Amino acid sequence: MNNLLIEIGTEDLPSNILTVLIDKLANNVSCELNKFNIRYIKIIKFFSSRRLAIIVLINIFSLRNIISSKYFLLIYKLAKNKHNINNNISNYINYILSNKYELRSKYFITNILFAVVKTAISNIKVPNMMHWGNNNMYFVRPVNNIIILLDNYLIHGTIFGVNSNNITYGHRFMGLNNINIKFANQYQKILMNNKVIVDFNKRKYIILNQIKNITTKLNGYVNINYKLLEEITAITEWPKLLVGSFKTKFLFLPSEILIHVIQDIQKCFPIYNNNNNLSKYYILATSTISNNSHIIIKNYNTVVNNRLKDAEFFFIQDRKKKLIDYLIDLKNISFHTKLGSMFDKSYRLQQISSYMAYLVGVNISWVARAAIISKCDLATSMVKEFNNIKGIIGMYYASLDNEILDVIKAQKEQYIYHTNDNLVINKISCILIIANSIDNIVGFFGINKLPTGSKDPFALRRAAASIIQIIIKNELYIDIKKLIKYSIVTYNNNNFNQKKEFLVINITRFIFNRLRFWYKKNGFNEKIVNIFLKKKNTNLVNLNKIIVDVNKFMKLDKSKILITTYKRLINFLNKYSFKIDDNFKFSPSKDSIEINLFYYLEDTKQIIKKFIIEKKYYQILIKLTKLCNVINKFIDTVQIIVSDNLITSNRLLLINNYCNLLLKVVDLSLLIDLFNKKS
Repeated sequence: MNNLLIEIGTEDLPSNILTVLIDKLANNVSCELNKFNIRYIKIIKFFSSRRLAIIVLINIFSLRNIISSKYFLLIYKLAKNKHNINNNISNYINYILSNKYELRSKYFITNILFAVVKTAISNIKVPNMMHWGNNNMYFVRPVNNIIILLDNYLIHGTIFGVNSNNITYGHRFMGLNNINIKFANQYQKILMNNKVIVDFNKRKYIILNQIKNITTKLNGYVNINYKLLEEITAITEWPKLLVGSFKTKFLFLPSEILIHVIQDIQKCFPIYNNNNNLSKYYILATSTISNNSHIIIKNYNTVVNNRLKDAEFFFIQDRKKKLIDYLIDLKNISFHTKLGSMFDKSYRLQQISSYMAYLVGVNISWVARAAIISKCDLATSMVKEFNNIKGIIGMYYASLDNEILDVIKAQKEQYIYHTNDNLVINKISCILIIANSIDNIVGFFGINKLPTGSKDPFALRRAAASIIQIIIKNELYIDIKKLIKYSIVTYNNNNFNQKKEFLVINITRFIFNRLRFWYKKNGFNEKIVNIFLKKKNTNLVNLNKIIVDVNKFMKLDKSKILITTYKRLINFLNKYSFKIDDNFKFSPSKDSIEINLFYYLEDTKQIIKKFIIEKKYYQILIKLTKLCNVINKFIDTVQIIVSDNLITSNRLLLINNYCNLLLKVVDLSLLIDLFNKKS
């Protein structure tokens, strides 16, 4: 077994896509090796802020099979410029087979492996690729070095204008600049000796272990933010954690502000005490072991204290007036040039929210209050300086103003729901999110700022998804089409490019397309979903209950009984061209089966009527399935068509009544094809 080492040495890579890049490199190499039918056991990944590397455990002797495979042309193209051979491929094949060129020679193998590596690297595509120098290849950051080493054999070639070599570099300050890698399998050990831990998971383990040791000494703990942990692991090649602190007087500030400054801005881990409160301590990460650690800590402390001093000043200034008093300042903050200011938006939200509160039975005055102050914190000094904590500041200021508890919660929850779809939020928050989302959709559709392809600059698809999820998960009985119409009225906007009726149609279609996507993502049968979406039932809760119950029922084996029975009955009625006379009243004969079926149907009608009120569609289908045996027995044992027209009509009417019951949930004729394909 052989070791193929590939390393791309670069300028500092973006920490948030490191794992994406290394996965693409490994997957692309795997794909290219498979093209040549070259076998390998596994691919080991190594990466840090300045390098992407893999070691492939490869069997180069599997290359002997290439000679009889479909890859002649590709091999020929790789080698024809390096060998003095005729351009005819058959001559090249004969050249190999005549043993003038050893198939397993290093030169032949390295031609193939270099092509594998170059193609794999060229196919790494992520947003915002860079171009530098005179080469015509793009990469995330400028490439300084390329290693392609098969065991101890250097594979020569040029990528990104860089000639491959067996030289790598260690830690910026604690390692050597030029390290000779003689054997591929020594890569990890050699870099470790030069203060670079290339194993990402090993670095993460070291960081977590150091956090545990520090917090144990301080009698506290850290709520690990795993996004930050990944980022710290990515940027530190030799992680060393230190403890910093800020002035105790800043602990009066809302904890979210402290966390935002320490965690989001300074990329440090806040430490909590055993009372679950933030302490003045935090953990900072460096990539250097230094005798001057106290200087690093001092510099961090200075920056953190200065940021918190700013936050303290903004907080004190903001609290000189109440949150609602910032409403007038929203006139100076634009929502969109054609759609007015945030002040205008606030009043639209108040109208839309009050309308929905009336529909779902929530206190209208509380909802109106939550809506009118929902954007006020955007005008505060705190949010202008720390935009990421909008909503959180609104929540704190609303609390200090003694607003109603659910109104206070709604200020924060209107934003954080988008980052956590499973979040349990109060109904005022639900209404506020829906109002904001429908206002965005209506406004931007009205001025023709629609999502196109993959582009959605105003996040309208996410807005539609929020509406769908919140309405369905919280069972808010809101007619989506009526909500759209109401929202259009609140704009009263002459800048809209479409008439109201067309706008309603287009937005409804847009939301239903997102609804279709939502069901697909959640594993529902697309054909069942399409059947019900075509009916344009714009009460999403009712629509969802039917789709969920029919989807659940159709997964059962007993669904076959219902579908086949319905098909049989429809064929029977069509055969005899049965039509209902409105003046005809059912009068059962003395046949016991007929009488039993009549009363069974009457009882079932009452039960189904109750289930329909309770929206229990699955139970309706199960109940109707149980009735199938009775109706089939009736058809099999009782002669339906007799000389007495009254008796015939009675019996056909019984069958027709059962068919009508079957249609209470769904037109079963639409499910027949689906069932046939399922079978």
